[in-house]
Amino acid sequence: MTDAARLTGLSALLDDASTPAALFQPDTAATLLCMWANRSFAAMIGSNASTAIGRSPRELFPKGQADLVLESLQAAQTRRQPIRQRFHTAADRQQPYEIAVEPLEGNDGRVCLLVLFHPSPLAERSAPGGDASERSYKKLVEQFPDSVLIVEDDIISFANPACASLLAATTTDQIVGRSLFDFILPMQHPELRHRLRALRGDKEPLLGFETSIIRFDGTPRIAELSGFVSEGSRNRALQLMIRDVTEQRTTQEEHNRFFTMTLDLLAVYDFDGKVVALNPAWTNKFGFSLEELSQRKFAAIVHPDDVQAGQTAALLLGKGVPIVNLELRHLTAGGEYRLIRWSSSALTEHKKIYAIGTDITEMREQQDLLQKSEKLSIVGQLAAGLAHEIRNPLTSLKGFLQLFRKRFGHDPSYADYFRIMDTEFVRIEEIVNEFLILAKPQPRNFQPHDMSELVPDIVKLLEPQALLGSVEMTVDIEPDLAPVNCDENQLKQVFVNLIKNGIEAMPQGGSLNVKVTRRSEDYIAVTVADQGQGIPQEQLNRLGEPFMTTKVNGTGLGLMICYKIMEAHQGRLHFESRLGQGTTAEVLLPIAHETTS
Repeated sequence: MTDAARLTGLSALLDDASTPAALFQPDTAATLLCMWANRSFAAMIGSNASTAIGRSPRELFPKGQADLVLESLQAAQTRRQPIRQRFHTAADRQQPYEIAVEPLEGNDGRVCLLVLFHPSPLAERSAPGGDASERSYKKLVEQFPDSVLIVEDDIISFANPACASLLAATTTDQIVGRSLFDFILPMQHPELRHRLRALRGDKEPLLGFETSIIRFDGTPRIAELSGFVSEGSRNRALQLMIRDVTEQRTTQEEHNRFFTMTLDLLAVYDFDGKVVALNPAWTNKFGFSLEELSQRKFAAIVHPDDVQAGQTAALLLGKGVPIVNLELRHLTAGGEYRLIRWSSSALTEHKKIYAIGTDITEMREQQDLLQKSEKLSIVGQLAAGLAHEIRNPLTSLKGFLQLFRKRFGHDPSYADYFRIMDTEFVRIEEIVNEFLILAKPQPRNFQPHDMSELVPDIVKLLEPQALLGSVEMTVDIEPDLAPVNCDENQLKQVFVNLIKNGIEAMPQGGSLNVKVTRRSEDYIAVTVADQGQGIPQEQLNRLGEPFMTTKVNGTGLGLMICYKIMEAHQGRLHFESRLGQGTTAEVLLPIAHETTS
């Protein structure tokens, strides 16, 4: 039977009962209001049933009593479990009542709270059959969905049908007369005995005590025990309610196991960015302890440029957007950042954000490499086609230029034209050759070469251009450097490109330093440092991509070729730059180790 159906049945049963009873339910503002009351309840509060409807406990009871009733209702609503407390009405201070609150789910999904005020405890059964109030209450308890027991001196004197079902008994007679501890695991007897003694002595209530029970069929279940002492009963009899929470605990354990073992990042934040809970995967991923992370707000572990995106996501979730997906860079203990893809949702009533994150750092790097490779492939195909198409008309033009030179070369007025055309033809051929390097692998002639000789020759070659740009070049070479196994012409192309870039980065003049040192047992380092304006970080990360350039008239192919040459030499090309301070290009080349034939 559903709670809603049971609710309807109980209301009909209690309409004419002598036991005061009422139903309370929260409205849209979460205020608990009376939605039904029987005549006994109306008489108890000195009113009538119709006027009680729609009123809160504070409107129905005097202040002291209202606080107790409201406290009981809210406790049952929050814990989703029955609550029992002592109560005195204003009409008869000498007659103690017991307020019993049972949470039930209504048709609309909201929790309804059934409240009973019974003056005669079930445990007080001095006369056969009891009075009408006791009979009504007993009939009601027999319909409760939770198990109810009366225990006198640890012996069960009453059990409702729900208790028989919980313990897999055929009838309640199998339970009555037996010790409560017959159904409790022995290892938990001492704690339960201690709690029951404290309950009888009014030292502490028994609320939600979790224990393991053994059923008649031998199977264990996890149960929560709550109870109170029935007023006026012999031997301070205990009225206990037992709720089976096995499925809840099993589900919770599975959630906890998933929370602990999953490699994904799980997080709970409040809307202010404060950490509520993190799973152990955070420690493995970022190197911080969970304690360190819990003491930091969201903004402290996210890249500064991504904080606004995270705050915007929290704002959207707070306004009711069901799911927000975003990517954020998170700081590691090593000072690096990992890219995390988050999927977040929120429970606005609890003001909590629940998020699951996946590290996509390597995946994004692979995607970038794939895009770069595709660009290279496209550029290579384009370069091969352009080189072929340009060379054919270029050959014809050079031939016609030679004819014109034979015919008009003796005339000084044409000398400048011929010089300019020769220069431009050379420039076109250089571009075509660069295209060819991109289009197909070039033959390489690797031989040992001394960088202390190769680099100064290139610097001298570019000195005229440096002087024209008011750039002073200096060269520092460490003595006794080991040779590098390389293709001399290709390396010259790399160094010419880097030094020219350094000179062109200082249009107002400056200093450019070229340094050759031994970096380790395996590498020679050649650095070219200028004093230009520097390169922004977002552009620095893209150097070497096709058509990515910081020059107004550049194509980006020069550095792209440099990277390709360094890859062929099993070396590395790396840039560091600071805005307003300059850029340093570093070339690492493997030393030519001697081999025996």
